[in-house]
Amino acid sequence: MPEQTSDKPIASVVGVSLDVNDLDLEIEFWAAVLGNEPEIMRGAPGWAGFEISSGFFLDLQQVPEGKTAKNRFHFDLKINDGEQGIQRLVELGAKKLQHFDKPPGANWYVMSDPEGNEFCAITRQIGEV
Repeated sequence: MPEQTSDKPIASVVGVSLDVNDLDLEIEFWAAVLGNEPEIMRGAPGWAGFEISSGFFLDLQQVPEGKTAKNRFHFDLKINDGEQGIQRLVELGAKKLQHFDKPPGANWYVMSDPEGNEFCAITRQIGEV
């Protein structure tokens, strides 16, 4: 690995892009999950963007190819209403793939959005009451 010559960052994270086939379906799902309306990027057909926090975006990018393997990158979402929040995700089209309640004090699900993109839905972190 090359030697680091500066402590100055080379880049800063501005967002994450998610490849999707059905842009309208994914806009509807993620808008409901994130609780805001997407800003459709002008001049860029097949794109939609959500500002998650000041200056940090989730972009949806329409692509022709389908998902073929497990994601190597995924979102971790803190679910505000515990199991009720998980049920709401399912009603929106998400699927529960796995459930974990270990180590003691933790509780989360591996889930997928309507097109099969995986994410974790955390209902309780270690140390929370």
